[in-house]
Amino acid sequence: MTEMLLRYFRTKQKEAQTEKIYDTQCPFCSMQCKMQLIEQSTVTRKKYQTVGKDNPTSEGRLCIKGLNAHQHAVHTDRIKQPLLNVDGEFQAISWEKAYALIEEKFSAIQSEHGKNALSVYGSATITNEEAIYLESLLEWHLERSILITMAAYVCLQLHQQQRKHLGWTGGSQIV
Repeated sequence: MTEMLLRYFRTKQKEAQTEKIYDTQCPFCSMQCKMQLIEQSTVTRKKYQTVGKDNPTSEGRLCIKGLNAHQHAVHTDRIKQPLLNVDGEFQAISWEKAYALIEEKFSAIQSEHGKNALSVYGSATITNEEAIYLESLLEWHLERSILITMAAYVCLQLHQQQRKHLGWTGGSQIV
C-alpha cells in the first residue's frame, strides 16, 4: 500500500513540476558574467539554480556572489515598497509620499549646506541608460553637473598609467 501511495504522489509531483529558464547576467561587478537562472516549481515550492553561460569575459565561470545573485530578488524578506520610520516602527507609505519626502529632505540639506552637499555614486555595472538617469537626476533635480562612476574612475586610472609608463597620448583627454 505504501509503495502504491508513493508512486501515486511522485507521479502527481512530476506532473505539477515546471521549469523556467531566464538568460541574465550577474549584477555585481564590471565583468557582467552571463548566466542562466533556472526556476523549478514543484507544487508549492520553488528551487533556483544558477548556471554560468560561456562568454569571452568569464568563459562560463561564476564567482560565489554570481552563483547566489538571484537570492536578493527572490528572498521572502525583500522590501518591495517604501517604508517610513515612525517612532521606531517602519510603516508602508505610497511611492508618491516617499518621493515627496525625499524631495523635501534633499531640498533642506541643500538649503543648509549648499548644492554640493548631495552626490550620486554609480557603480561599474550600471548601464548607459542608468548613467543617463543619474546624470539627469544630478543636473535637473540636484542642480549639479558632475557624475563620476566607478567605471569612469577605473578608466581615469588606466589612462594615467598609460601616459606615465607607455608615453601614450591618444584617446581621452582625462587629466
